Amino acid sequence: MALDFDHADITAVVQTVSEILGFNYILAPDVQGTVTVRTIGQLSRGDLFDVFRAILDVHGFTAIQAGDVYKIVRRDGARARAVPTVVGSFTDRTRPGDEIITQIVPVPSAAVAELVGLLQPLISKDGQLIARPDERLLVIVDTVSNVARLLDVISRVDRETLGDGIHVIPVHFADAAALATILNQRALRLAGAGSGGAPALVIAERRSNSLVVQAHGAELEAIRRLISGLDVSLPSRRLFIYFAEHARAKQLAATLTAIYGETPGGPSGPGGPATPDPSRTGQPIRIVADETTNGVIVMTSLHQWPEIEANIKSLDYRPRQVRIETLIADVTLTEDSQRGVDWAAAIGHARLVSLTSTTSPVLPAVAASQVAIPSTITLPQPGLTAVTVNADSAIALLNAFASEQRIALSASSSVVVVENHKAVINVSDSIPIVTSMQTPIGGSTTVGPNLTPAIVSSQSVEYRDVGTVLTVTPRIGERGTVVLDVKQEVNDVGSPEPPTGSRSIIKREVETAVVLGDNETLVLGGRIRDQRTTTHRGIPFLKDIPILGTAFGTKIHAIEKSELLILITPRVIGAPPAPAPLAAPK
Repeated sequence: MALDFDHADITAVVQTVSEILGFNYILAPDVQGTVTVRTIGQLSRGDLFDVFRAILDVHGFTAIQAGDVYKIVRRDGARARAVPTVVGSFTDRTRPGDEIITQIVPVPSAAVAELVGLLQPLISKDGQLIARPDERLLVIVDTVSNVARLLDVISRVDRETLGDGIHVIPVHFADAAALATILNQRALRLAGAGSGGAPALVIAERRSNSLVVQAHGAELEAIRRLISGLDVSLPSRRLFIYFAEHARAKQLAATLTAIYGETPGGPSGPGGPATPDPSRTGQPIRIVADETTNGVIVMTSLHQWPEIEANIKSLDYRPRQVRIETLIADVTLTEDSQRGVDWAAAIGHARLVSLTSTTSPVLPAVAASQVAIPSTITLPQPGLTAVTVNADSAIALLNAFASEQRIALSASSSVVVVENHKAVINVSDSIPIVTSMQTPIGGSTTVGPNLTPAIVSSQSVEYRDVGTVLTVTPRIGERGTVVLDVKQEVNDVGSPEPPTGSRSIIKREVETAVVLGDNETLVLGGRIRDQRTTTHRGIPFLKDIPILGTAFGTKIHAIEKSELLILITPRVIGAPPAPAPLAAPK
């Protein structure tokens, strides 16, 4: 995609980019002006958003994200609005460089007043620097790129002091962030009481659940003793219940069991209780699925539950859906297409898809003494084809067939299915099939006082489905492509088979997996069948006279070939947010 605007209104530019990238926005009343921009070559979605932010920046505007909405406002008033807040001395490199944020920076050793004097000239025109000497904090409101530059200056000025007296203390049972809050409050109280010396600084490292402590001598030992007293194991466990909204509790329990361990000697299979290795998670965990309420029951400690709950919520996301549009039609073949429709020649382009096909003649079930049923055979069917074409081109070709009265529509359906679930489309008729029969074996006989009648002819009939059964399982890719696992089953009526005289059922199956893009259609064809027709022509009324009618009319016997075509077009419905990443067990 590319941009080409010449003195276009900025509101039109914002609307165009939002439609391409699919985001919501709110435009401030004072956002006005014209935009001239031209890009060369194709831009990715990420690059397009960077260009969009650059356009806003050049014209004195900025985009502030608030949930799922971007607020387009003037840059000079952005700091007075709700902007993202980041705590720490590290740059958030996931954000665009021109985004305005609030960065709260702890200053462990250097004087806050001296840093303010050093950093103030580096603040941008629309930025702001606030000092909190009592709390040893600096609050910076500026763009991400300028905040990164200021953080680099702070780290260089304070690097020598920061490297002195730093210790990493692992926390085994308690929450490191909660301990850091307690210890920092204690350090502030000691500093306010005038204990002398630089107060200790404690920072929580969440990934390893550790504490980074800057302290010396007796103060360090006091902190170690306090951590040892607070970091104790809590043997008690509780039951927590999470009621799933979208996923099945049985599947959630199976996934959580795989993450947190398996039950040694316990029930197997999804939904069974899980007792993970305590060395991996700190406390044994039991996970059970309640299918009646669609809830996941977890027995764990208060410390471990927040992590488990977050992972359950990440797995319990709203699944995406696909609308499967199908069209089943019979196309009458002409002399030029006796071997089937050539899609590449008819449309101009088509992509061949590999498939697996089998043909199995299934005979009616009869007594073994009457007939031997042949075993099922598997033969390749080179005539069966699967191609992907543009949906508009396929419909145009079918319309051309319809204009020549060469097409008969059998079924047209549209079904919505959740991704990774099967959608079944069944277009069949039930026909009677003789499965067993009895024949007369003679007259009646007398055995003592009892009279045994003759066995009369009888038949057992079952109804079998004959038609087309289509099974489609869609999977949605990250870029909107759809992977279809397709299975086509066609049952046809064959010729009569002895001894019952009932017709056999010929079963054909086709399986394929194909990746379809937007507005692409999968065409399954190649199943060609013959249909015998008889046309009676002649002088009206006279040709219908028995015996003499042959002198006034004639019968024309013909064989017509037709090809069964199945068109499948998947369309993704909506675009719900992708599932959140899982948190690794601690």
